[in-house]
Amino acid sequence: MVLSKFKTQALVNVTLLVILIALGLYLLLRQQSYFMGGILIFSAAVVVYRIFALVNRTNHYLANFLMSIKYDDFETNFNKSASELSEKELFGVFNMISGKFRDIRLEKEIQFQYFQTLVENVETGLVGFDETGKTIFMNKALQQILRKSYFPTFDTIEKYDQELYDLMINMKAGERKLIQKVIFDETKQLAIQKTQLKVKNNTYDIFSIHNIYEELQAQEITSWQKLIRILTHEIMNSVSPVISLAHSTNDLISSNKEFDGETRDEIHQAIKAIQKRSEGLLHFTETYRRLTRVPPPDLKEMEAKAMFNDIIILMGAIMKNKGIDLEFTTPEKSIEFCGDQDQLEQVFINLIKNAIEALDGQEVKRIIVQLESRDSNVIFRIRDSGPGVPPELRDQIFIPFYTTKEEGTGIGLSLCRQIIYQHGGNLRANFPEEGGAEFIVTLPLHV
Repeated sequence: MVLSKFKTQALVNVTLLVILIALGLYLLLRQQSYFMGGILIFSAAVVVYRIFALVNRTNHYLANFLMSIKYDDFETNFNKSASELSEKELFGVFNMISGKFRDIRLEKEIQFQYFQTLVENVETGLVGFDETGKTIFMNKALQQILRKSYFPTFDTIEKYDQELYDLMINMKAGERKLIQKVIFDETKQLAIQKTQLKVKNNTYDIFSIHNIYEELQAQEITSWQKLIRILTHEIMNSVSPVISLAHSTNDLISSNKEFDGETRDEIHQAIKAIQKRSEGLLHFTETYRRLTRVPPPDLKEMEAKAMFNDIIILMGAIMKNKGIDLEFTTPEKSIEFCGDQDQLEQVFINLIKNAIEALDGQEVKRIIVQLESRDSNVIFRIRDSGPGVPPELRDQIFIPFYTTKEEGTGIGLSLCRQIIYQHGGNLRANFPEEGGAEFIVTLPLHV
């Protein structure tokens, strides 16, 4: 519509110009009327100026409008008070197009904010790099997983961790790999997946990094529970009839007079041995059934330092008699959290007892207990100066029934880990290079 009126106005001006020039030349050359011819020629010049001004003004308006689009300036309001009707309509179209661009930009900003919020609040760590290796985003979840605030470029990962860098740089799009890392004394099993996005002529590498250590730990506990439940069920079903049969046979032999005394005594002893070992096996099995019968915790508000003070008082006499130095450090601010005090005391007493036993025969006898609050968690550290655990045995210490003690049952650490798991936390072991063992319990402040 605006272009049609511009064409009409330009056509009228050109037609008028042709007429004025033709009449002017006719009067000048044929009629020798210099005055009227001059007026017509002057009028033609005015029309030329008007045409030039119209085109120049329109070009100026178009240039300004296109420059505003180039620089994403959609807030400019073109003046609607123009004298020309065509200009008013042109400005109206400009304002309408700018409004459309504003709406599109607002919609894109809303979408960007939505996806940015989504990326920041997912539990999976995400980081993206462009073709030059420059970081385009890195969310909070990844910062917490790696304990690293930011990677400016992909190459800076090499300075952070060479093994992680080698794994990531050799990954193909769609590939998924696992790597275990100890980050700030915390064991993490990282599942890393690479995705490639192509936008226009640009390619972006997106890495998702998820810590599946707790999931694996939970799955391990569940698997052991199922196995123990099946084994105890089958063993008890098999042993109970044996015990009953031993009692019956014993009574039958006692009442039968056909055997001589010596033979009867030998049979009695054999049956008693069967009975004793069967009852022992039954007791043994019943002990392990506790691993599948841990009651859910009765969560109540409690204070970490106060709870541990009671435990230290309880175990203090034993440590003093064995000549063990205790170092107990806590933050000045109290740490409130939710837990089952009876169950947690059982866990920490067992961990301290293990630390005490690990110091038998050691020249330096020291146990360090630390409390701290970090990332909405309360962390308990129990460390001893003992010989530690050999590297080849470290992966087995939480396996039910496994023990390095002559009189141990092998359910202590497994039971502790299950109790902590039911509290929504985790129990892990760390073995410093300087020796000793450290057990770290992490519990949420609020469940």
